[in-house]
Amino acid sequence: MDRRRAGHFLTVLLLLCSLTGTRANSVHIPTTAGATVTQWRVSDSDVKRTVEVAGRDSLLRLVPGETRDEQESQFSKLGTVFDRRVASRAAYEAENGYPNTTDDLKLVLVMLAQNESKNFRRFLSSWTPLIDGYVIGIDDRTTDNSTEEVRKAFQGIPGVAIRVRFDGFGPTWTKIFAAARELFPQSTHLMMTESDWEADQISFRREEIAKNIRLARKRNMFLVMTFDVVDRGRMSVRPVDYLIPNSPNVFVKYRMHEQVTVSNVDARAVATEKISFRVVEHSGGVLDRLSRCDRALREISLNERDQQDFPLDPRVLYYAGITRMTIGTHCGDRNATMREIAEVGLSDLMRRATVEAVPPPTSAPVDEMRWAAALWSAFHLHTDHGRTIDAEDMYLRAIQIDPVRAEPMMFLAYLYEDELQQRCSGVTAVGLPPRVREQLARALRSRSIRDAALGIRDGRACATLLAKNVAVSAATAAISEPNRRFSHNMHVYSCMRFVQLARAAADFLLLTHPREEARSEVQQIGREALRHIDEKCKKTGFVELRNVKRPNWPAIEQVITS
Repeated sequence: MDRRRAGHFLTVLLLLCSLTGTRANSVHIPTTAGATVTQWRVSDSDVKRTVEVAGRDSLLRLVPGETRDEQESQFSKLGTVFDRRVASRAAYEAENGYPNTTDDLKLVLVMLAQNESKNFRRFLSSWTPLIDGYVIGIDDRTTDNSTEEVRKAFQGIPGVAIRVRFDGFGPTWTKIFAAARELFPQSTHLMMTESDWEADQISFRREEIAKNIRLARKRNMFLVMTFDVVDRGRMSVRPVDYLIPNSPNVFVKYRMHEQVTVSNVDARAVATEKISFRVVEHSGGVLDRLSRCDRALREISLNERDQQDFPLDPRVLYYAGITRMTIGTHCGDRNATMREIAEVGLSDLMRRATVEAVPPPTSAPVDEMRWAAALWSAFHLHTDHGRTIDAEDMYLRAIQIDPVRAEPMMFLAYLYEDELQQRCSGVTAVGLPPRVREQLARALRSRSIRDAALGIRDGRACATLLAKNVAVSAATAAISEPNRRFSHNMHVYSCMRFVQLARAAADFLLLTHPREEARSEVQQIGREALRHIDEKCKKTGFVELRNVKRPNWPAIEQVITS
């Protein structure tokens, strides 16, 4: 891999970490009849495969040394203590003149964890002012003192840490939900959390949440609330649908990359609402302690079980492809089998890019997973296989699926830049043919990806690649940041695309003939990109990354500004 491609790979790794290092969750609502494409319904068989009701025995296996009667006695007291805590909160609200929220919001924290005592010490206490009770599922493979840390952090708050047998995320989460309903039937809502999440207490506004609940009740709606998670790398923010009614109609589907699912409720009666609450994700969770290879190998076994249970499910197909590609990237040097797995993963992603799933009414107006499948298929076709024509076509497919997103345009510019280095090394003073000159002028005026990538079609000559590179980069920089929830990276919009535009402008100015008419316009575009980088990227620390990607950055600045 050459220096420039290595730089591109660093950029994409940042994006890939934000994609595969988090679970993208969304409420799935069974769609109604009448759509013109394949619909994916939650059937009775789905529920039977996913739901494992937590019986009383599963709740009584945690504390060694206590008799069954002693544990039963402890559990019977939980409801009383829970009611006292809620009453205390209600009294506090009344005494201080706050609106009553406890009639609408009685909140139980639920969590699934394995060997997370360190994170429990760091972050559990951030949740104590927000919740009225808790049920934490401790994976029965846990060997540390997680249970004791839970008790310390939540002293005085009613709750239990129950031992659970991990059978994939969906079935195990559903078991914890059932335990919460059994132990706290008077609670109204569950807050799903993870051990490495720290609650931003200031952003948790009970009045806002209670108001949403009352409004949904008035409208006879089943309400699921969404809040933001700032990821561990501070590179992106993702919303999760993790504030849910304490209802048997809610379960969690899929063993890997799980999805909160509402069943036995008319889809038209289900709503989601974004609230101002946010949490901050930290590194150090159990999966973070594994290598990327070992983590992917652990995930693929769960993916394969999901494929057995849901063989035609587009979501399962997507994550199977991503996980297999990760195995090929990070485990490929182990043996040929790993590389074969990666080939299957690429095939999975390319298939997913052609499958149109019905997006839930609460999600973005496009199939974002299909968009991501096209994006990552193109990336691997380009960087791993050198199939630039196929990669270009797949990038263009991603642009067609969701034209308001900048990522595939930026990666397409990377592809043209790599081709320039391979095809035009040592070339100086490239002249633009009249047709290419006209096409470039039109593309720069419109900042349209169609004019940039589809309008410039004179083969793969150096002049064409230069024109495409700068035109696509300019179109990318002109896009406003969209409201998207899946694999969204804020740095693409704040910095990355402007760094790419500056590089493309410099290449154009260095390699084209001095008399080319477009030079002055490209130089102006490059200067605008440099101004943006100086004003915005230095504030985020992204300026260091640009120097890693392109060590001769001062020369680029000199070319553009001279």
